[in-house]
Amino acid sequence: MKPLLLVLVLGASPLQSKPASSRPSDEALPAAIPLLNRVDQARGDTAALGGVRTLLLKGELTMPGVDGKVQVVEAYAGPRSHRWTMNWSGMGEITYGACPEFAWSEDPAMGITIRTGAEAKPAERLGLIGSCALWTTAFVKAETLRSVIFNDRPHFEVRLTDSTGGSDVWVIDAERFTISRVDTRLPDPSGGDIPMEFVYADWKPVDGVLFPHKRIQKAGGYQMTTTFSEVKVNETLTDGLIAPPARVLAAFKDPSKRSKAAPNKRGECTMETVGAQPILSIRAKVLRKDISKHLAQVLPEIYHHIIKKDGKMVGPPLSRYHGSEGEIVDLEAGFPLKEKLASEGRIIASELPGGNCAVTWHVGPYDKLPASYAILEKWMEQQKLKASGGPWEVYWTDPGLEPDPTNWKTQILWPLQ
Repeated sequence: MKPLLLVLVLGASPLQSKPASSRPSDEALPAAIPLLNRVDQARGDTAALGGVRTLLLKGELTMPGVDGKVQVVEAYAGPRSHRWTMNWSGMGEITYGACPEFAWSEDPAMGITIRTGAEAKPAERLGLIGSCALWTTAFVKAETLRSVIFNDRPHFEVRLTDSTGGSDVWVIDAERFTISRVDTRLPDPSGGDIPMEFVYADWKPVDGVLFPHKRIQKAGGYQMTTTFSEVKVNETLTDGLIAPPARVLAAFKDPSKRSKAAPNKRGECTMETVGAQPILSIRAKVLRKDISKHLAQVLPEIYHHIIKKDGKMVGPPLSRYHGSEGEIVDLEAGFPLKEKLASEGRIIASELPGGNCAVTWHVGPYDKLPASYAILEKWMEQQKLKASGGPWEVYWTDPGLEPDPTNWKTQILWPLQ
């Protein structure tokens, strides 16, 4: 997993995949169930697998464009009870996981996502591999799709489907019967889901059971690598290691404490009360046509300054429009902070005003934002509401994860008198 705003800030280079050379013939594909049974057998004998009640993994995560390493702790007590904990500079502790009642993600910059029922199944399916449970624990049927070459080795692709109809694709080594890759989809905090690819490598035995000691997570144009230095079987797991954090439990009980998903219907407008929010930003006059290029320059600068000053971001990047003259826009761009940081150079300590705001969501490419502003202005006029200062945009979608601009979600907030 990853904090979603990092690719918005840092950008990423496209992942390079090797072209397939030769691959096994599809004429006699193995049946899926015997193949998956071989996968279970390759992990360990019945006694060894049956003896795994809990797992505790510790390691480090690295990501291109991010300085330093992130400490990772993962705890498993089965596919429906697991938690990943990471501590990212500039954001603090981030957790992902599942418990019998729900699955969650918690990111100080993007908020808390809660999923129940069928929407919680992707986390359970992902937890199956980490907890070394049998494939039948989470899936009810499977089919072999084709043979492929992956990492210069022969593999079989198998689609596994759970009881709700959700599915993942496993890419299985045709000779070692280990899982080399899993293609899945995970929840997006602003609504919908995100395609994800997990690559598993460096399989080594611990107490008679094979575990992947390296995992590469890929989505869109980024990748993160987690290398595990410790894999401990049947460790005692405290609530601090395995249970959902208190903030997540509160959000499970109270939906108002969760991340706000974009409305299904474009153009819906509401009035909301927001608190004053400290931000760190750069304000400049920019040609309208150069706004995207300007944001690509200043957001990384502000992000690295926050990290350097040990600040904590509490939301996605944003920009505020203070006015315009012809094609020149008075633009402020930055990040919301947990606590104020001092100004330094052209990076200034600023604040978004508290009070009532007219709010709408734009779903689509950024060059179509004026249409959503027009809808919001018309609604404000109909409601006899008057603006007080410039509006701001919050960029909830990570273009590095979602390459289709028609799915980009931007929240527009306009302060009112």
